[in-house]
Amino acid sequence: RILTRCIYCNKTFKGKSGLDDHILKRHLDFIASISSKIHECTQCTYKTTKSSNIRQHLITNHPEVAGNRILSRCIYCNKTFKSKLGLDD
Repeated sequence: RILTRCIYCNKTFKGKSGLDDHILKRHLDFIASISSKIHECTQCTYKTTKSSNIRQHLITNHPEVAGNRILSRCIYCNKTFKSKLGLDD
């Protein structure tokens, strides 16, 4: 498996999505360099590049909302979506 290295701190990752998530959490000034879609929690400031992480975050931290399946918010228009398919459009 090819390792991907963070150009800002030299930490290595097994894939591009891991690197993108790292940049999102550790190097906010360079968020524009992320190639993945960013999923933002509708209830707090949590952000991730992995849709499965936002789903798990909602179940763990906001179970009252997770039941309604509002899973993603677009960081560009602030609209909320019930699935990744809606966000991708």
